[in-house]
Amino acid sequence: MNKNICAAALSLALFNCGGDAGRAPIINKSPERVIPYEVTVANNDSIYAIAWKFGLDYADLAEWNRLHRPYKLRPGRKLKLRPTKTTRAPTTTKVKTPAPSPTPAPKSNSQLAAESPRVWHWPADGRVIRKFSRAQGHNGIRIAGVAGDTVRAAAAGEVVYAGDGLRGYGNLVIVKHSRSYLSAYAHNRKILVGEGVRVTARQPIARMGRGDAGRAMLHFEIRKQGRPVDPLRLLK
Repeated sequence: MNKNICAAALSLALFNCGGDAGRAPIINKSPERVIPYEVTVANNDSIYAIAWKFGLDYADLAEWNRLHRPYKLRPGRKLKLRPTKTTRAPTTTKVKTPAPSPTPAPKSNSQLAAESPRVWHWPADGRVIRKFSRAQGHNGIRIAGVAGDTVRAAAAGEVVYAGDGLRGYGNLVIVKHSRSYLSAYAHNRKILVGEGVRVTARQPIARMGRGDAGRAMLHFEIRKQGRPVDPLRLLK
C-alpha cells in the first residue's frame, strides 16, 4: 500500500479517537462547529446560553468580556468567544527575596461540596436509550418516557436559562449548581420554572416532551467548566 495512504489513514484514526493525549477537545453540539472570534448578542440571549451553545465555560466568557454578576447582556453587543492576546513590555525591577508564603489550609468538606453536588439524582424515570459518547458527539444521555412525565432537577441550584433559543435542544432548562457544574434538560413539552429561581434536588422543573424523531424522551447533560461529562458516572 502506498505510504502516503497509510499515513493518511493513521492520521484519520488518531483524529477519530481523539488523538491528543493531553486535554481532550470539547465536542460542540451546535451546528456552528467552528467557534467564531465573537458573536452579536441577540434579544433574550444570556451568557449561560451562549457558553452552552459553543461548548465554553461561562466564567471564561465573563473574564474575556469583563462582565460581572449578574452578567447582563445588551442586545447588539459584541461578545468575544476567545481570550484576547496581550503583550506586556518588559520592566526592570529590583529583585527582592520573597517572604515565605503561608501553607494554604486544606479545603473543608463544605467547600468541596460547593464544587459538585454530593448526590446527583435521576432527572426522570425511564430507561437510557442513548448513552454519552464524546467520540460520537453525544454530550449527554437520553431517557425514554411518556410525554408529560415529570422532569426534576438533578441537584439543588439556580435556573440560569429557560427557553427555546438554542437550536437542537427545544424547550431547555439549564441549572447552575456551583461555579463549575451546570446541568441541562432538553426537549421539554412545558417548562415549569423561570430564570433566577432557586430549585431543590428532585424539584419538578419541566414536563417531558418529544425529541426530533418524535419519541418522548429527556435529553440530559452535565457540564463541568463547560466540558461535557458522562452523567451515568454521577447519577445515583
